[in-house]
Amino acid sequence: MSAKVLTSKLRALERQDLVVRRVIPASPPQVTYSLTDRGHALEPVFRAMEKAARRLFPEPRPSLKASGPTISRSKARTRSSDERMMSRAEDKGPATDRRKARKSRSVGSAR
Repeated sequence: MSAKVLTSKLRALERQDLVVRRVIPASPPQVTYSLTDRGHALEPVFRAMEKAARRLFPEPRPSLKASGPTISRSKARTRSSDERMMSRAEDKGPATDRRKARKSRSVGSAR
């Protein structure tokens, strides 16, 4: 979440009197947020929602066996860098030929 989005959400909660914002005069200034009495009153609701979510959507258990073929990150990285190198070589093709032509002309004229 970006700082801008977080700030807008916290300000909305502040307008609804669910959190209180305190600025601590320091260098740089610090801001803290804490629940108001109204915010604390919602705590049982959030606990019940959390409990229901954990019951309905249990955390996945780690699998002992990988499903399907896997590729290591280093191989994936190597493959993508190889592809990048190939595309760069293709891009350099005509330019390299022009440089060779210029170089041979300058060598011939120096004689």
